[in-house]
Amino acid sequence: MTSRPTIPYQASTFVDASRDLLGDGLLGVYLHGSIATRELQPQSDLDLLLVTATPLSARNKAEFLVKLMALSAVHPTGPGAPRCLDVLAVHADDLTAPTYPGRSEFIYGEWLRAGFERGDALVPVIDPVVTLILAQAYHEARAIYGPPLSRLMSPIERQVVDRALLDSLQPLLDNLIGDERNVLLTLARMWRTSVEGDFVGKDVAAEWAGDRSPLPVAEVLRKCGRAYRGEYSENWQGDHALALTAASYLREELLKNLAADPEMNTWTGPAL
Repeated sequence: MTSRPTIPYQASTFVDASRDLLGDGLLGVYLHGSIATRELQPQSDLDLLLVTATPLSARNKAEFLVKLMALSAVHPTGPGAPRCLDVLAVHADDLTAPTYPGRSEFIYGEWLRAGFERGDALVPVIDPVVTLILAQAYHEARAIYGPPLSRLMSPIERQVVDRALLDSLQPLLDNLIGDERNVLLTLARMWRTSVEGDFVGKDVAAEWAGDRSPLPVAEVLRKCGRAYRGEYSENWQGDHALALTAASYLREELLKNLAADPEMNTWTGPAL
C-alpha cells in the first residue's frame, strides 16, 4: 500500500485558521499542485484551494490576509525553511455553476506581498488562470478538510481549458523578462496540456517540450528544469535573447496546436 504524504504544518495551520474564521462556512481545503503529485521541489510553493459555502465578506478577507501574511514564507526561501503559500479561495456556487473566465473569492501569493504591505486588500479575481487552476485541481487535489473535490465540482471541459490556455497566454508572455524560468516552464506546461489534455509538473513539462524542440530551445528548457529542481542556479543576465527565442517557439507551437488565429502570431516579445 502506498503511504499518504504527511500534511505540511503550514497546511494544517491554514485549515485551523480557516475553521476559526469561517466555522460552518468552510466546505473544504485541498492540497494541489506539486505537493499533490509528489513533485515538490525546493522552491515550490505550497498550493492550497479553499472552498467556502458563502461568498467571503470584506472582514473575512481582511482576516485571511493577516493570517496568510504571517503564515507564508517570503520569497525566496532557504533549504528547510517554511514555504511560500499560493492560496485560491472559491465560493462553492462558482464550482457547481462555473462561468468563464473562472471566478475566485481571492488569490494570495508571495508575488502580491508588496502590494498587500502597501495596503492592497484581498479581492475577487476573474481570470482564465483560475479556470486552469481548477481544471488541474479537479484531477489531483487531495482533501485535507472536507469531501473530495470531485463532490463539489464537475470536471472542466476540454474546450474550456483550451480557451483558457489561449486567453492566459499574452499576460504570461508580458512577464517574461524578470521571470524567465517560471514563464518558460509555464509555457511548456501549457503546450503539453494542449497536446495531451493533462497537467504535469513543470520539470516534467520541460523534458517533454525539450524532446520536441530545436536544440537551442531544448537546452534552455532543460536548464530551467534543473533550476526548478534546485540543481542549478540560473542567471539570465545576457541571456534574455535566449529566453525570448524559447518563449517565441513555445508560443508558436501552443497556438498551432490550439488552431488559433494566425494574426496572434505577431508577438515579437519585450524590448531587450
